[in-house]
Amino acid sequence: HLEVPHMAGDLYEITSRKRTAPTLRLFLGLLPLAILACMALTGWLMVQSHRHATIISQIEYAGGTVSEDRLPDPLLPQFLSRRKLVSVTLHESANADAALRHVARLTRLDNLWLINTTVSESGLAQLERLHHLKMLSIQGVPVSDASLAHIEHLSDLKLLLIKDTQITQQAIEKLKQTLPNLEVLVADEPPDAASGEL
Repeated sequence: HLEVPHMAGDLYEITSRKRTAPTLRLFLGLLPLAILACMALTGWLMVQSHRHATIISQIEYAGGTVSEDRLPDPLLPQFLSRRKLVSVTLHESANADAALRHVARLTRLDNLWLINTTVSESGLAQLERLHHLKMLSIQGVPVSDASLAHIEHLSDLKLLLIKDTQITQQAIEKLKQTLPNLEVLVADEPPDAASGEL
């Protein structure tokens, strides 16, 4: 009679081992995959970080200024922490078109300032790729009504600052009809298209 509990205990231990063994094998089988996934993610983050740094350096080399914030992540080392771009400023840039080609690669950019710089139509066409742009400032840039066609599809754009340009009030009103949530602030009196005044 004393052997029954002992046998029952042995049976429970054997059953427990049989249940644990497949779980352990599954864990050991998935562990290499998890390690490979972590390595792949780390590699991808490093590539993205390097790509981001390269774009920033190219913009700065072309005369631009970049402002960004780091989004701390306790699970990532500092050099892999996410960065949120706040704004890019092209002020008296000698090569604004080249800078804008690199700016266009920053598709989640919030703010862009174009100040006292010369930009061609092909340079302004790069703005069409900035789908998340929220604020655009155009000051002292020789752009005309036709230039606004490059921003009329930027549905996230909330604020447009204009000063010392050739953009007419009529073109501004037309843009506001296309983007009803857009606020346009004109720092000077825009030229009158009807009179031909510049």
